Amino acid sequence: MPPPAASNNTVFAHGVASGDPLTDRVVLWTRVTVPMTATSASVAWRVYADAALTQLVREGTVSTSSARDFTVKVDADGLLPGSSYYYRFEAMTGATGLSPIGRTRTLAASGEQHLRLALVTCSNNGSVMNAYARVAERADLDAVLHLGDYAYCDTDYTLDQYRSRHKLYKTANAPLRELHRQHPMIVIWDDHETCNDAYQTGAPPPNVASGPLWTQRRNTATQVFFEHLPIRENADGSRRIYRRFALGGLVDLFMLDGRLEGRSAQVNSQTDAARSDPARTMLGQVQEDWLYDGLRTSAASWKLVGNQTMLGHLNEVTAAGASTNNWMDQWDGYPPARQRFYEVLKGDAMHAKVNNVVVCTGDWHNSFIMDLPEDPASTYTGASGAGSLAVEYVTPSITSGFFGVSDLAPHSPHIKHHNDSAHGYQLLDITPVRVIGEEWQVDTVSAVSTLQTLAVAFETTSGSNRLKPYTMGATPPKSNAPVPAPAA
Repeated sequence: MPPPAASNNTVFAHGVASGDPLTDRVVLWTRVTVPMTATSASVAWRVYADAALTQLVREGTVSTSSARDFTVKVDADGLLPGSSYYYRFEAMTGATGLSPIGRTRTLAASGEQHLRLALVTCSNNGSVMNAYARVAERADLDAVLHLGDYAYCDTDYTLDQYRSRHKLYKTANAPLRELHRQHPMIVIWDDHETCNDAYQTGAPPPNVASGPLWTQRRNTATQVFFEHLPIRENADGSRRIYRRFALGGLVDLFMLDGRLEGRSAQVNSQTDAARSDPARTMLGQVQEDWLYDGLRTSAASWKLVGNQTMLGHLNEVTAAGASTNNWMDQWDGYPPARQRFYEVLKGDAMHAKVNNVVVCTGDWHNSFIMDLPEDPASTYTGASGAGSLAVEYVTPSITSGFFGVSDLAPHSPHIKHHNDSAHGYQLLDITPVRVIGEEWQVDTVSAVSTLQTLAVAFETTSGSNRLKPYTMGATPPKSNAPVPAPAA
């Protein structure tokens, strides 16, 4: 059988992508580069059961135009659960040519026994995204969770600027295009997709404050995010990104918006009286109610929470030996909101305790792996992990620079691992009885390199709600991994 026809890397210079998989559908994405005189284009899409593109299962045609920057997004339905598929676009009018071939996967409807998910975050353009390339090579991944700061748009204000930024990320970074080509992505934004340290109604000066300028900037940035990423459109036309995925009874995944949906403005320091105001929120009341009801009623073996900023305490040690916290943009700056989360996990007279919660976090550039006690100083025993309510994996950055953190001991006994000197990603290997989180680090972002190293791994077993070192090396890949999407 002849190989698939070659793709047109001029017409489809931004590659292909898929995302938001469900049991019977998945979002397919691309962008068509058309002549400057064109105002619209039509694109055919086809989904196949095999990498050779001989078993066509779904197809259709969609139109795009300058109104959405010639991006194409299709919610391809009618698919089988727990299955891998291969897809391709063909530009028919406005431009002509075939896209690269992509691979994607639907979620199992029930009975899932083994999942492998990659956690990625913070990919600032200008450095080599080697970690994305290493994730792309893992043929057995079920999905990639992008936990925010996909693109750094802090200096952008106009629609054209935001669009140009997203287009640049894909054309300038082959590892990113390959990651999208090989795996479905489930993505949330953090602040840099809009503006550094953004909150619901503004962002700190000098970037932009509150008011009409902020509203325009937020609306423009979120419009482009939905245009240029494989995230499902909401039926009500909103740009809500908090959503839930059911992964075959093994995992219920809750992806949050801890940035633009309901976050109150940050306080300036840990001594600010407003820090203890229970009216201040990270998620907003509607999202809080949605999350807490979902956690309490979930029947899945594991509850994963995709989260922008670190949930756990970060207590540093000053030169004088005192405990201090200087990071008010994370949940440490919103202690009543965090306590409400912990109260749900603890349970009460009306609600059972919620076990097996794994928080997956981006934002930090550094990585942390930690237990989640209410108070590391008074309700937690570091040696045994007693008092931990859940666990958290904070993944390292893909390329973004590191933050300096002073000595964490002895005030942070719940933090089992901290890395502030290597880029990479984390891999979660999930079965009904345990979650193993591996941290994979790349050696450089200054040049192309294929080297990656397993730096550390920690395990949480069902019902324990705490971490222990996993010393058996890298978890083996799935034996039934699908064929990667072929180059063409």
